[in-house]
Amino acid sequence: MKRYKVVITSGALNDANAIFDYITASNPRAAAKTVQAFRARIRSLATMPQRYSLAPENDSLDHGEIRHMHHGRYRIIYAIEKHNVLILEIRHGARLPRGH
Repeated sequence: MKRYKVVITSGALNDANAIFDYITASNPRAAAKTVQAFRARIRSLATMPQRYSLAPENDSLDHGEIRHMHHGRYRIIYAIEKHNVLILEIRHGARLPRGH
């Protein structure tokens, strides 16, 4: 089975930190659990990242194939480029995709 290198962009890291800070204000334990879950989901993309659907952003971003997975109310948006999976964004599902 092919394995991909998973790379988290600085933008996605900033997103995760902002989500952590927001949740921490009301529930520090939930914030820690949410970030741990993001990490586990992201690590799982090292194998079969194509198992998730194409993201609405697929036509508007200058990367390879743009896909997304859901975790609770959040979307993890990533690109598959050759042997890499680039984590581009972690955003609340209520936010509109870029370009809309």
